[in-house]
Amino acid sequence: MTRPFSFTGLRMVVFCALLPLGSCASNPELDLMLHESPQGAVYLERIPDRSFQAAHPIRIDQDTITRVLQGILVKENQGLLQNFLAGQSQAISAFSEDEVRYLAPLLAEGLTRAAVDQQIGFRLIRTGSSGAPQLESAGSGASHSPGRLALMETSRGSMYAYGRSLYVTVLEYHVRSERTDSITKASRLQSDHTGLTDRTLSFTPESVSRPDSYRGKNATKTTLVIDYESLSAFPTRTPAHELPPPLVNEASPQRSPSLAPDAGRDAPLRLLQEQMNQKNRELEDLRRELQDIRRQMREPATAVPAPVR
Repeated sequence: MTRPFSFTGLRMVVFCALLPLGSCASNPELDLMLHESPQGAVYLERIPDRSFQAAHPIRIDQDTITRVLQGILVKENQGLLQNFLAGQSQAISAFSEDEVRYLAPLLAEGLTRAAVDQQIGFRLIRTGSSGAPQLESAGSGASHSPGRLALMETSRGSMYAYGRSLYVTVLEYHVRSERTDSITKASRLQSDHTGLTDRTLSFTPESVSRPDSYRGKNATKTTLVIDYESLSAFPTRTPAHELPPPLVNEASPQRSPSLAPDAGRDAPLRLLQEQMNQKNRELEDLRRELQDIRRQMREPATAVPAPVR
């Protein structure tokens, strides 16, 4: 006798059929590899939101892309006590000069080749070594001389243009892994999957960063929205090592003291220095109070003698 097909079985079939579609809708699909090397890769990938259309293809000059990458800053988030003891951490450039030189031309090319449903993905790889000795492979029979473990840090992100804005998302930042033949499952689980848990991203100059109203549903907390047209018109600062040497004219008279720069320009710097000194004094007072509290907590309580009857 043939058993009728149950409704539960039908639901399982539908679920298994829709599972690959749900996976494709949440993760970007690689469409075209533009460049791949030991330093990293740049590629075109499908935007997960099928209803979204980017302003592609678009031509944005390499210099503007360079300034976008140079303007991305990252700051380590420290605890309150660590800020008091060691001072607040400073925001630094997220990408090195070599990484900017590598990414800028490839990202500019990717914007010209991307379709409306594609974004440009990038991956950066840093390699180094740790001081931990490398263990022998279990069951291999071959003896390996102890050495240092090879470390690999990976950064990953994406970029697309929409309207007059560039959307740059950092998905992973300096995620570290040890490249060894035998790596335990526990060490893989302990690694930070994004490297952004204790870091904050920002952009400079802040005036070209779009407000939160530009972010949209596809943006995340690590997405930066940049007005690239205003950034391209923003004045640049020439590095000191690129400035030409001053011309020396022996016949020219010395500059009069009256032509010296206005001393009033240093007033804001002096005010800032005074505020920093005041803050340092307050932190020092707070440090002393904390030490007094700890000392009082460590001291045993003095027993009060009972009254004599």
